[in-house]
Amino acid sequence: MRYETKRREKAEALISMHKRHGTVVRQVLEEQLRSNAPKLIDRTLEETSLLALAIGQKYLAGGQIAQVVPDDDSTGKQIGAESLVLTKLNEIIQHLHSGADFRAQHRKAKGSKTPPTKRDAILFAAIVSGLEGLKYCSFLDNHKARPKSSDTGPKSYQESYLAPGSYRKKVQDEKCRAKQRMSRYPDSVLMEAFVTYLPGEFDQLSSLLNSRNSRDASKKLRSSIGA
Repeated sequence: MRYETKRREKAEALISMHKRHGTVVRQVLEEQLRSNAPKLIDRTLEETSLLALAIGQKYLAGGQIAQVVPDDDSTGKQIGAESLVLTKLNEIIQHLHSGADFRAQHRKAKGSKTPPTKRDAILFAAIVSGLEGLKYCSFLDNHKARPKSSDTGPKSYQESYLAPGSYRKKVQDEKCRAKQRMSRYPDSVLMEAFVTYLPGEFDQLSSLLNSRNSRDASKKLRSSIGA
C-alpha cells in the first residue's frame, strides 16, 4: 500500500478481496472433493493439482484401506475403501464449513501468534509514531487505553507518568514489552491491526512504518558496506 494515495481504502479493499477469494476457494474444494473422490481413492489424481496439495491423497488413501476387509474379497474391499475415504472427505468438508481451513491449521501447528488486540494496536501505533514521555502517554489516553494498574493507581497514562513512586517505570516497562511483541509481527499483520482498530490514522501509520523500515534497511546496507 506504500505507493497508494488512499492507503486505508485500498487496504480495506484488499482484505475484502482476500476474504472473498478464500470463500470461493473453499467452495471449489468442496465441489472437487466430491467429484474426484474415485481418483483420490485410486491415488491417480495429479499430484501437483490444488486438490491433491490441499487435501493430500496419500493421507486419504493410506495404509488403513488395505485393512478394511480381507484380501480375498475384492468387491467388499473396494466398497470399504470408498466408505473410508468418503468419510474422511466429509470430515474435511465439515472443517471447511466451520472455518477451520488448512491455512489456519498450518498456522496453529506452527504455534503462530494470535493477531494483535486493540490495546496492542494502540501501543504499537504510539511506538511507530516515535512518541516519548508525556506525548506517548497522551496518545494512549486519547485512544481510551487505560493503565493496567488503574484499579489501584492513577487512572490515566499521563497521571501515571507524573505520579511519584514506581508508576512511571511501569509505563516504561510496558512500552518495552510492547516493542518486543511488535517486533515478532510481520508488517502485514501490523498494517491489518492499524486498519482495523485505527482506520482514521492508517495512512499516517503505514507511511511511518514504511519509512522506519527504509531507514533500517539503509543502516544495514551502510553497515555491510563499512564491513
